Amino acid sequence: MSKNEIRKNGLRLFIAMPLPKSAVQVLEDWCTAGKQHWQFAKWVHPQDLHITLQFLGAVDEHVIERIAHVLKEVSRGGAPIDLQFDGVGSFGTKEAPRVLWAGLGGAIDKLRQLHHSVTAATSPLGFEPEERPYRPHITLARKYRGGEGQPFTMNSEPLPPNQWTGEEIVLFQTHMNQSPMYERLHTFTLGQG
Repeated sequence: MSKNEIRKNGLRLFIAMPLPKSAVQVLEDWCTAGKQHWQFAKWVHPQDLHITLQFLGAVDEHVIERIAHVLKEVSRGGAPIDLQFDGVGSFGTKEAPRVLWAGLGGAIDKLRQLHHSVTAATSPLGFEPEERPYRPHITLARKYRGGEGQPFTMNSEPLPPNQWTGEEIVLFQTHMNQSPMYERLHTFTLGQG
């Protein structure tokens, strides 16, 4: 199947691990405090917090069931993953970061293996894995707007310790200009068929 067949008239899709309510609540509380210090153009809606496994981009609707089929196989061969927060950081320049993120600790090797399994399963469908190394994180906010008078600094309260188990992978659809903007199309429990 060609890339043009996959991507014509496509829906914006990605594959991710959602967070449990306990982890979402910790991040939501931390971000509420952070909004008082940092002026980002967009803070991620709490329901949209996730760990991306693979961004697919624009995908034609007829390919969705094929993606779901391979994700079911990946989930059957996977297992739940114990994770925790591990600090915060940013992508982009220190003065005006593009992204504010929460780092991850715990069984990161298992998370990287899950990422590899997902990208290997979707590759025969025409989805190329990214060339850059996989850096698992949770995006919290985008596009710092502080300007020269308010340079970005990371002086904030640390994320409280929180451990959880990632038990699902989800095929999400993005609905631009909506909040929350991600819709679950298919959900798969790790370790189950």
